[in-house]
Amino acid sequence: MAPFDEAVPPARYGGTERVVHYMAEQLVAWGHDVLLVAAGGSRTTGKLLHPIAKPLAEVPFSAEILTRKRDIAAAVTSMLRSARVDLVHNHFRHLLEFADELRAPLVTTVHY
Repeated sequence: MAPFDEAVPPARYGGTERVVHYMAEQLVAWGHDVLLVAAGGSRTTGKLLHPIAKPLAEVPFSAEILTRKRDIAAAVTSMLRSARVDLVHNHFRHLLEFADELRAPLVTTVHY
């Protein structure tokens, strides 16, 4: 699961999104089923789930963006429960608030 600030892979800036892209593509190349959860505009050779239509970097910044990230994390938690995934590799710190609601084990990489 990528952060939702940029598309995966990013067109310009986006070190975290680039790491997520490389990991997802290599796992697919090794034969794993990968469900990439990322902002709209993202690409992968695996399966793609984009709960928002475009990256948050393309939305004018406001104080409510943090509330929006929490809402996205809540929605994604529900989607992941329905998707029946074996493991969630998380790169979106807001998902940590909902870790207890996931059915799958959660591994989080903090990039900050």
